[in-house]
Amino acid sequence: MPQRTHGVRVPLPSSLVPVTIVRRRNRFAVDVRAGRRRLVLHLPNSGRMQELLATGAVGLAAVAAQARGRTQGTLVLVRHRGRWVGVDARLPNRLFETALRAGALRPFRGYRRWRREVPVAGVRLDFVLEGPGGPCLVETKSCNRVDDGVALFPDAPTVRGTAHLRLLARAARAGRRAAVVWFVQRDDARVLRPFAAADPDFALAMARAAQAGVEFYAYTCRVTPRAVTVGSRIPVQADPKTVAARRVRPRRWVRAYIGLGSNQGDRLALLQEAEARLAARPQIRITGRSPVYESAPVGYTAQPWFLNRVLQIETTLPPHRLLTALQTVEAALGRVRTVRWGPRTIDLDLLLYGEATIATPRLVVPHPRLPSRRFVLQPLVDLDPGLRLPDGRSVRALLQAVGQAQALRMVPG
Repeated sequence: MPQRTHGVRVPLPSSLVPVTIVRRRNRFAVDVRAGRRRLVLHLPNSGRMQELLATGAVGLAAVAAQARGRTQGTLVLVRHRGRWVGVDARLPNRLFETALRAGALRPFRGYRRWRREVPVAGVRLDFVLEGPGGPCLVETKSCNRVDDGVALFPDAPTVRGTAHLRLLARAARAGRRAAVVWFVQRDDARVLRPFAAADPDFALAMARAAQAGVEFYAYTCRVTPRAVTVGSRIPVQADPKTVAARRVRPRRWVRAYIGLGSNQGDRLALLQEAEARLAARPQIRITGRSPVYESAPVGYTAQPWFLNRVLQIETTLPPHRLLTALQTVEAALGRVRTVRWGPRTIDLDLLLYGEATIATPRLVVPHPRLPSRRFVLQPLVDLDPGLRLPDGRSVRALLQAVGQAQALRMVPG
């Protein structure tokens, strides 16, 4: 059951201005409209936040009376699915320090002195707390992505965040107390998990930090135009299934899903030939196949449409060897890797492998672009309407979130 805090509250600027998102200009700037004016605002968050910063989204900004440099203010909140969501990644430090002063966070009661922005072994940590039991190293994080009740962090690669986890893990192994505290700047999360599809290195470092004894805490927030208030503590699940692929050694048949695509030559014949070559392997058996769909190209659009299908298989191959088998079939059917997302005779992607979350330089499972590709989500739902990703997200819910924007049509096959 979520644990309630004592209403720790950080006020927001009193004169926030309604704005409409036009586009994200770069990593730390966003173009907006405020009435008839077009402004460039500072975006104090390096996350992708694609679902929040969509063109036409409504936000609230602290607009400066005089422009400072190239921006005219700061984006503070975005309206998303009927609720306000905080986008200022600097806020968690203020929330945590306010909560420390109030003694509102049970795991950290008893600490009366602390230092901020402390350099430790070449890495700057947010807080070092001082108490009777010795120091406690704390790093705070902001999270604002929630899918189907699951808060996901990070939503973009974070080398700095991974370095923090590795430092905290070393401290914990040396007998020092170390913790990470997330503030989810919205109120609809039930659990927080690492987003391995966005940053496999962070997910793996988080699993290892948990094994080393680093403590993880997460709190939701109630966000209004007036203030951000700390809400309930929610569980943090550092996924123990986040492992190097070489450690996954199936002793039995494991269910997996393979995505097939082609936009060169006889596309349907190539899909069928790829399936036949996979089925010919004694370690692979085909247990289901989706309808065939034709889809518009994504990313690199100056190319023909694709035919796509998903196969449900069972295999005794470990994931790394299964990937090698897929690439062997691709090579045999003339796949040449030139332009990223460019034309190809055949494309075979390992989408899911049992319940595993895999994060290695060569292989990431679930496939990192699975949650945003309609031509993958629809076939998966066709095969198993109740399918969920290892982090608990519903594939059907992801499909509904993607919507109809990506062109897709079923074809005979």
